[in-house]
Amino acid sequence: MNGQTFISEIHLPGTLSSEAVTNFIERAHILHPKALAGDYDLQVFGAKLASYAHAIILKRTDSGQWVGGCFGYCNNTETKVAYISFIAKTIPDKGLGRQLMDAFCALSKRAGMHTLRLEVNSRNTNAQAFYHHYGLVQKDVTNHSFYMEMPLN
Repeated sequence: MNGQTFISEIHLPGTLSSEAVTNFIERAHILHPKALAGDYDLQVFGAKLASYAHAIILKRTDSGQWVGGCFGYCNNTETKVAYISFIAKTIPDKGLGRQLMDAFCALSKRAGMHTLRLEVNSRNTNAQAFYHHYGLVQKDVTNHSFYMEMPLN
């Protein structure tokens, strides 16, 4: 990863500031404008994720700068489905997406989840290919989104 080293942190819902989450989403959205499947008020979305989502944050060890984040929910004890709401990186290093996915899947398994599900923008073909390569398969389609999932074994 270009000689840079990163640290992965797990954050429970309500432990990150809304401002920090929104700042990261805004930086990621500039680099990946198709990351979100719909029109979102990024401040409202960031506040929701900060308050309710589990988060995996990748930071540079030298500066503490957030370079990757995965936000989702792994608390549905009835369906046992974990749901990723937002995953992105702010630098082009290969391997960060897989590291984020691996960490969120591990967190979801520890929480007793059996399935991972996410929504991806129908125009975001790079993300679709990444998720397919990771093992997710398309389950549902809407006008703007594909819903993909995989079992958590």
